[in-house]
Amino acid sequence: MNNDWHKKPLDPTDVRSLSTRHGIDLLAASIFTRREITGQEEIRYFLEDDLSLLHNPYLFHDMDVVVERILQARDEGEKVLVFGDRDADGITSTVLMIEALNDLGIVAEWALPLGDDPYGLTREALDRFAATDGTLLITVDCGISNHDEIEHGNSLGIDTIVIDHHNPQELLPQAYAIINPKIEDTGYPFRDLAGCGVAVK
Repeated sequence: MNNDWHKKPLDPTDVRSLSTRHGIDLLAASIFTRREITGQEEIRYFLEDDLSLLHNPYLFHDMDVVVERILQARDEGEKVLVFGDRDADGITSTVLMIEALNDLGIVAEWALPLGDDPYGLTREALDRFAATDGTLLITVDCGISNHDEIEHGNSLGIDTIVIDHHNPQELLPQAYAIINPKIEDTGYPFRDLAGCGVAVK
């Protein structure tokens, strides 16, 4: 019988002590204990909430371009669409981006593939957006493989910012800007961010 899925026994005294020492709940303390993460510095790494200690988002080479384009959209009252994926990562990414845009004073629309819609950005979604005079599209958790769709958007006067974490193909789409930690020479030191992690950046 495979024992890989059996939980390691814990000493409840150790769990309570860790919980009290670091001000964390018993569930978190038991997870840390099972994973043998009990030292002061190890725990601090996981509990740190000072965002200034994270990697700087501007390590992404295109970040300044993205920020300038979004601020331009705000200043000129452009219509903005956030297009995400329908899974948990994509939905979370969409919500984070919409909230960030709202905080900037941009009332953006959002769209996700529904029902039998194919994964990723579609020409139909772009056509609908263009028909409402949309000019800036931000993809989250998708877009890196949507070459044809992004070119179609370009022909409709839509600038596309791709914010994704999926593996890129050899050729990148002709987007206005791309933020993806898996692109070679992107400048960012950690390539394994989830889509919502890239959206946070």
